[in-house]
Amino acid sequence: MANPEPIRVTATHELHQRRPRTSEEHSTTVPAGTRGEITGMSGSAPTYYSASFWLAGSNERVTVDHLTRFDLHEA
Repeated sequence: MANPEPIRVTATHELHQRRPRTSEEHSTTVPAGTRGEITGMSGSAPTYYSASFWLAGSNERVTVDHLTRFDLHEA
């Protein structure tokens, strides 16, 4: 069975990773309009998504969890 095509999305507004666990870690902001793809889903009502985004100008990939359909727009 082939892997399904990833669902491409864009951030509808500025998103933030959860707070860092230690003072040495930093929180990353994902600007509105940043492209990414859904990497996971959970729950049934409401459904929450995990999505990975590629930040412009870097090779950094950021994953943000606990997103709703209002945080994402299908690209």
